[in-house]
Amino acid sequence: MERAILKKVRGRPRITFSDVLCTCIALFLGNTTTILSPFSIFIFVSYSYLRNHREAYIGTFVILLSLLYRNVTITYFYALGFTLIYVLIYMLKFMNQSIHKWIPYIIGIVLLPYGYRTFGFHPFMIMESMVAIILLKEAVADVSCEKHCYQFTESILGAMMVAVGLYASSVFPLYQTSILFFTYISIACICSNKTTIALLSFVILYSSLPMEQLYMILLCMIFQKEKFFLAILLTMIMIAKPLTLEQCILYVAIIIFVVCIHKEYLPFLHHESIKKTNSFLEHNNILRRQIHNYAGIFQLLAEYYEQIHDTGAEVLQNMATALQYNAEQIQKVHVDGNYEKQIRTALEGYLYEVLKLQIDEERDGCITFELEIANMRRGEIRTTIQPLLEHLLHRKLEVISVQKKHWIQGFTMMMCDALTFDMEAYGDSIKNAYTENGDTFSIFRFRQSMICMISDGMGNGKKAAESSKLITSIFQRMITSGMSQDSAIRCINKLIQSDMYATLDVLCINRLNGKALISKSAACPTYLIRDKEIFEINGNALPVGIISTIEPDCFEVQLQKHDEFIMVSDGISKQEIYSWINTRNGKNNKENLACLYSQLTRKRRKDDSTMIDIVIKESSEKRG
Repeated sequence: MERAILKKVRGRPRITFSDVLCTCIALFLGNTTTILSPFSIFIFVSYSYLRNHREAYIGTFVILLSLLYRNVTITYFYALGFTLIYVLIYMLKFMNQSIHKWIPYIIGIVLLPYGYRTFGFHPFMIMESMVAIILLKEAVADVSCEKHCYQFTESILGAMMVAVGLYASSVFPLYQTSILFFTYISIACICSNKTTIALLSFVILYSSLPMEQLYMILLCMIFQKEKFFLAILLTMIMIAKPLTLEQCILYVAIIIFVVCIHKEYLPFLHHESIKKTNSFLEHNNILRRQIHNYAGIFQLLAEYYEQIHDTGAEVLQNMATALQYNAEQIQKVHVDGNYEKQIRTALEGYLYEVLKLQIDEERDGCITFELEIANMRRGEIRTTIQPLLEHLLHRKLEVISVQKKHWIQGFTMMMCDALTFDMEAYGDSIKNAYTENGDTFSIFRFRQSMICMISDGMGNGKKAAESSKLITSIFQRMITSGMSQDSAIRCINKLIQSDMYATLDVLCINRLNGKALISKSAACPTYLIRDKEIFEINGNALPVGIISTIEPDCFEVQLQKHDEFIMVSDGISKQEIYSWINTRNGKNNKENLACLYSQLTRKRRKDDSTMIDIVIKESSEKRG
């Protein structure tokens, strides 16, 4: 296998269709002169570099050769620009920086002296660079375009269409306005709104279009997918304004073009095929888990309503049984995940030889994968591989280990989620001196999050305990089925309308994004200790189940290292919390919580007292 790879890497160079097409585009750009020639040339070369270094070198050589045939001075001026681009790129590689992240800004900087040469010290000089940055950032965002076949992204295709339109208008100056109008109508029908708006700024640079034509371009942007409705609007504009015969022919041609053009069938336009989807196996498992959870919810409701309404309880029990049966009938289908296919396709688009790719998802939702690539240098791991995978997976990654391959150029690497924080949470509850404990608390982990919650049943004794346990049980099942916190609370409120209601206090900490989401329904304050200061997080929402519609109070907190959250029920007073905070001396939050428990049990409690202590730590976990 190693010999075969060596043969592929070191085989004789071949002329591909992409090389020929790249040469033709470079010949056109090198032999045309417009006010935006530097913009078009550098956009084309930088996009080619993102796709394939070979295409960028071919384009650079052909453009310089074409310019040399026309004018030596201009050739020298462009050669300086190309040199600056490649020098900056190799400096970024040397510093292990992401080329994809910085290349839009490199082109924006390089275009500044060319803009000064064309416009002088004028806002148009800055505008040209800003448009280039916007278009290239759009192109970089679509990493799946880097394939063996030559295709443009919408932003780059729009830039090339402007280049063709400007050249055609210079060849036929009498029809300049009509040509530019048709060019921008085409861009509005094919490209994204962001690309169209950015390129429309060049109308101010080069020529002004009549107001009705700008309206038509705007309509094409808004109703890009509703072809016939757009054609009717354009026809109405054409009828409402007196036109010459030449203008009538142009407008009719545009209406026919708008109706007939479908960008899905354009051969050189890339259509994003990489979607943020999971494998069929993962979808199957998620569906099974969701059905199991909702079956459990109906089971809990059936038990709760059994003492209130026998018929309703029986209906809920039957629904739970049916859902449970359907969940058991879903079979696991072992197929390759789309993640693996997406990553292989993208890496092969960069002409990497992927020998091994194994992705493992742990129970906490974090991923670890092993990747083995043959034809790669070590510096490309952080400049190309890691940014590409982060974009595909929509998550921050860190490199665990890198091992060099023997006999061939390449490396084996292990990567995993870059977890910002870790956390420890402990809870306890003390019943009142007279009746059963009506408080319920729960601490559980789901995927990359940890959820802590306290529910205090209104009243006391057995019924209060039943309502708080029901709410926490249903809430946990809804969260593990993929529901958001506030949606789950609103849904529970609809399900348990009765004379029994309860408070609900929820704290969800996400390890990946480093944020805490707090939801409160008539709950006590949550105390945040940060840098030796104490902050109280309060809410005013009603308890769950008291009225038909409630809106929980939601708060989002950006976490910092050594943050501490303290959640309590109403059996613990504010004075007791502050006294405990000022006197505790445990080595960790488990010992501190034991200290609080000891303080609270020194006297008889009039109300149930529940507390959860959560400490945020900097993640030092390494998997693999």
